[in-house]
Amino acid sequence: LYSKEGGIEIVVSEENDAIRITENIEKEGMEDHRVSVSVEDINGVSRDEEGDRFERLEIVSLPSVGTVENRGLLMEEGQLIRRGDLLLSYVPSENESGVYEIQYRLIEGTTISEVGTMLLTILAENDAPEIGAEIGYVGSEDTRQVIANEDLLAVYRDVESSDLVSINIVSITHEGDLRGGLLNGETDVVEGDEIGFEGLNLSYEPRADLSGTMKIGYRVSDGELYSEVGFIEIEVEAVNDAPSIVSTIEKRVSEDERVGIYYEDISSRVTDAENDLLQAIQIVGIEGPGELQNEGAVINVEDVIDVAELSLVVVPSENESGVV
Repeated sequence: LYSKEGGIEIVVSEENDAIRITENIEKEGMEDHRVSVSVEDINGVSRDEEGDRFERLEIVSLPSVGTVENRGLLMEEGQLIRRGDLLLSYVPSENESGVYEIQYRLIEGTTISEVGTMLLTILAENDAPEIGAEIGYVGSEDTRQVIANEDLLAVYRDVESSDLVSINIVSITHEGDLRGGLLNGETDVVEGDEIGFEGLNLSYEPRADLSGTMKIGYRVSDGELYSEVGFIEIEVEAVNDAPSIVSTIEKRVSEDERVGIYYEDISSRVTDAENDLLQAIQIVGIEGPGELQNEGAVINVEDVIDVAELSLVVVPSENESGVV
């Protein structure tokens, strides 16, 4: 026999499902520029069966390089951000590029999503090369000064380690009386010239007997971008040039007659690049009949006479004639 009918009641209670993250967030940015992730970016990859919105975002992990900020505040792993305050930014390290991950979870009520990933791609960007320091040389008057390629390379900086491709001459200036020419090999170089590094052989040639300082303003190129202007300074030091005798002293006298040679006779036939005054003379040879005296004393070869004591006299041999 069976009993009377009874009933079994099953109650299915509604349960709030966790938000699902359906795919990665992928964003791109350029080197040295921040990349932002907004609420809209997160809404685009998240789903909720009940149509609820996430209330908070939890930072699970951060990239090992660079920093993550939320509206200017530095973020740490485990930190919670309210939906209304959310505007994340990834700030890459200087000159860094690559793909970086931020892992996160979404919280809605008492439910927590699985871990989602933000993939942030930082694209490399060619940085302009730099000139790290001024190049300086000290040279001598009348001497060509080489500008060594090794010295240019020593101050060349490029974060991508790109080769130095060329230099551009921006300015050539002189100070004081100095004048001269900038050369590449034996070819004159002027402002605006572009010279490939492979054929670079710079030098500066000062004009004769001039001294002072000159400067070359230049830029370096990696083949795409130019640096700011750097400078090469060359100081040309004065050198005391030997005086030059430009003509012969000629005097005619009668036999047995003495002939004087005075300061004015010598100084008028001597030139000096620095316009220095004549200080002394040296006798390097005496030929012909007679002897040479200064203030009554016989003068010999290699004797040096101070101009303050100069009173030369040629004393001919008695009854002799000829050229002394």
